[in-house]
Amino acid sequence: MTSIETAYFDEFCKAGKFRIAKKGECLYNLDLINDYVYCLEDGLCALLSITKAGEEKIYHYFAGGSIINFTPAYLTLPPNANNNNAFYMYAKTDCKIYEISYSTFYKLLSDNPDLNRYIMSLFANYFTDVLGHFHFMQESSTPSRLCKTLLDFSRCSSGRCIVDKHFNYVELAKYLGVHTVTVSRIMRSLKQEGAIEKDGHSIIIKDRSILEEYIQENKSLTY
Repeated sequence: MTSIETAYFDEFCKAGKFRIAKKGECLYNLDLINDYVYCLEDGLCALLSITKAGEEKIYHYFAGGSIINFTPAYLTLPPNANNNNAFYMYAKTDCKIYEISYSTFYKLLSDNPDLNRYIMSLFANYFTDVLGHFHFMQESSTPSRLCKTLLDFSRCSSGRCIVDKHFNYVELAKYLGVHTVTVSRIMRSLKQEGAIEKDGHSIIIKDRSILEEYIQENKSLTY
C-alpha cells in the first residue's frame, strides 16, 4: 500500500473494534447479515461460493491491509432473496480484524470524501482482479495459471521468495478449479525443473524466470 492508502486504512481501523476471527469463521453470507465492514489487519480471507457438490469455488483472496465486506453495505436485498447461489466471506486463517458497523461506515464516508473515493477505488480494483482471474482461467493452460498463482501469492524476504503457507495443494486446486492430483503433478514437474522446492509446508520459488516462461506459455510443461 502507498502511504496515503495506509493512512486511509488506519482511519477505518480506528473506527472499528478489534477482534480475532478464527480460521473457518464465516464473516458474511445471506443468512448471516451482521452489518459489519472489516479491516483485515493480518491473515487471509476468501470470497467464495459452495457448489451443489459441496465444494468451494474461490473467486478472490484478501490479505492483510484489505477492507472487506463493504459491498453488501451498498446492497438492498429483498426479504425473500434466494441464497442458492449465495456468496460467502470466510477466514482462511486466524485473522486480526477491526469490525466497523454499517452506521459508522456510512458516517465516515459522509464526513470524508477522500475515504469515499478510497472505498470506490478498492471496489474497482477488487472487481478488476476478479475479472482478470477468470479471464486467465478461461484463456490459459493449467500450468500457466498455477505458475501465476504461485508468483501472485509469494513474498520475498532475506533473498527467498516464499509462497504463503496457506496455499497447499488442496487450496491451490480450489482456486484453480482443478483436481488436487493435477496440482501435485505440475508441482512435481516444476520441482524437477528447479523452479520451486518444498521446505516443510512452504513452497519456495527458486527460479522465477522458469515460472514466467510458463505463464507466458513460451513453452509447454509435461506433467
